[in-house]
Amino acid sequence: MRFCAIAIPLSIVLRVLIVRHGGDHAAAFVLMPAHLDGLLLGAMLAAYEPKVSSDPTRSRRLFTVLLVGGVAFVAILPKLGIGYALAHYALSVTGWSLACVGFLGLALTAPDGSLLKRVLTLRPLAAIGTYSYGVYLVHQPLMRALVPRLNALSGSPLRHWALMAIVGGLLSFALAWVMYHTFELRFLALKRYFEPTRA
Repeated sequence: MRFCAIAIPLSIVLRVLIVRHGGDHAAAFVLMPAHLDGLLLGAMLAAYEPKVSSDPTRSRRLFTVLLVGGVAFVAILPKLGIGYALAHYALSVTGWSLACVGFLGLALTAPDGSLLKRVLTLRPLAAIGTYSYGVYLVHQPLMRALVPRLNALSGSPLRHWALMAIVGGLLSFALAWVMYHTFELRFLALKRYFEPTRA
């Protein structure tokens, strides 16, 4: 927890420095040292998880603050006049990470039978979760390849983004399905050789 508390602000500072000093914005957005805050917030949630059952009400208050605070932070960024690059590539990442940890925490502490629990256990959402890593890997290059082809079909920005979301989303999911069943499952099967020695 102490390591995370130190490394998270350092990661945010690194991202701000990359953007402010002419670095590649995509590098600031995706390179691991500059994106450690999101990973480490998730690690903090995993480390905090055993304490949830001892005081679920207090935990839910904390997770609600993280969710609302993260969304509010992202919402006010454009109004601060700090520029699109700094707001989008450097700071909104932290806001969304806080909001995601808050949402995951609320899902973790949701009572059985609650609406949130019922929605999150729907089979279509479980399927999306199964293939989500593959979608994450392929969506960016696939979208870049689609842009010039879809530009010819779309006359307006709204139609362009709708086509990108529908066509790109379906193709990304289809490709992720193929990758999962032909490649990823082979590696997941190796887990049987790495059973933990203790609970």
